[in-house]
Amino acid sequence: MDGKVSPKVTTLTQPDRIVIDIPDSKFGEEFPASQSINNGGQGSFLVTEDLDASKVRYSMFSTNPASARIVVDLDHSTPFHLINADDGKFVIALDQASEESASTDTVISTIPVEPTISSDGHAQGIDVSHHNGNIDWQQVAAAGKTFAFIKATEGTKYQDNQFLANVQGARDANILVGAYHFLNATTVDGARQEAANFARALDSAGGRLDLPPVMDYENNPKGLTSAQISEVAHAFLDEMEKLTGREPIVYTGNVFASKFDPTFSMYKLWVARYSTTQKPTAVPAWNSWWAWQYSSTGSVPGISGQVDLDEYNGTIDELRASLAGSLD
Repeated sequence: MDGKVSPKVTTLTQPDRIVIDIPDSKFGEEFPASQSINNGGQGSFLVTEDLDASKVRYSMFSTNPASARIVVDLDHSTPFHLINADDGKFVIALDQASEESASTDTVISTIPVEPTISSDGHAQGIDVSHHNGNIDWQQVAAAGKTFAFIKATEGTKYQDNQFLANVQGARDANILVGAYHFLNATTVDGARQEAANFARALDSAGGRLDLPPVMDYENNPKGLTSAQISEVAHAFLDEMEKLTGREPIVYTGNVFASKFDPTFSMYKLWVARYSTTQKPTAVPAWNSWWAWQYSSTGSVPGISGQVDLDEYNGTIDELRASLAGSLD
């Protein structure tokens, strides 16, 4: 959709559900490749990994003018908040246990909610890509951001066109810098090829960065089994460690993390969970998180528009101490 579109969001009861109408929109040509759509332009999929939602339904609610409707069927009334970052992404974030209740008869505002957290002196950082445009890293540092993860690559060939400039800018601002790769692979061989692409990008940035390389594995468009996901992830991680000599970090969402079996507990977890009140819950492979991406709608001086916000599970001194051997 156009980033300027403002979806209309309502909640209904008996049964509980969230209804999202997106004006001036239609399904992209690639959508039917990943989701089923009948001749009437309707489809659905079951939700199996969330305690609040049971099904998502979608349809072309109107063709003149074009309008898409998404319905999230809930198991019970569930509070939620909305993220509309004007970048083509619109997120309905279901909040778990909360004393707040969602309205049942009003249109919900799409103004992004800024999480309130108790950081306990934890180091604060950001993660960025070319979508964040030209960044004034000196202003970012002055705002108290002490570490940053920068998108380097995706797939087997793509390198973010702002990667090198962002790495240099963060270094010049004395911000601890790391890089991440968005994983698309569906086979072991594909995972190894993607790791090689990531390693080449790191070499182009001078090789070893402050923070370990990150595998960003957060979706499953081809419907791999959990065993296949684990196989692909291990192939990528093993190849990255072989190519760089460093143990990578795993980045994923709090729900998708359940796809990883306990053999991944050896890797540090950087987990995404957008919530106004809650930090990430434990998942099978990990008892704790290394870093937490708690918002995609942050505001940071030196960056135009919204940006992902992250917190390290410790102070900046503790982070530097953990990297002491790498920072020499």
